[in-house]
Amino acid sequence: MFSFDSTIDAIQNGKKAVINQFVTDSTLAKSLNEVVDAQTGYVKSVLTTSRKAAEQIGNEVLAAQQEVMSRARTTAEEIMNKASIKDLTEKATKDLFDSFWKDAFKWQVPATASTSSKKSS
Repeated sequence: MFSFDSTIDAIQNGKKAVINQFVTDSTLAKSLNEVVDAQTGYVKSVLTTSRKAAEQIGNEVLAAQQEVMSRARTTAEEIMNKASIKDLTEKATKDLFDSFWKDAFKWQVPATASTSSKKSS
């Protein structure tokens, strides 16, 4: 895995090299190097904290997503396995037949009934 620490150290060591090369006053060079060391510690702690926060957020989002998928799967299985769905479907079909089709064709007289009534007259 890529580590930011080596990149941070390379940059900060570059700063120290410039300070040591061009600052001739040893007291000032020491103070500037202490600032660079403080920057190094700060940046590393920010990156560590940010990485931990990102990992935690990612884990929480993944756990929530898995929970939602599990609940959805369970709900779908419950709906598909319930006999009441089959009963409701059969009842709806019967009701449709009883209400619509019988009313729609009640005027039609079966051929045998009309033939027998004509013969008796």
